[in-house]
Amino acid sequence: MGLIVRLILTLGGSVASLFVAQGTANFPVVQAMFGILAVVILVVGFVTWRRRD
Repeated sequence: MGLIVRLILTLGGSVASLFVAQGTANFPVVQAMFGILAVVILVVGFVTWRRRD
């Protein structure tokens, strides 16, 4: 479970670093926001793919 969370936060961090500097105080919040967005996109894609069959 920790590996999954680490991968999601890494993905969120790489996207967040395009918009916010890593040294700012709110970077962890933006990183978590993009991580949650990535999870939502994956879940919606999986549900859409499963419903199509």
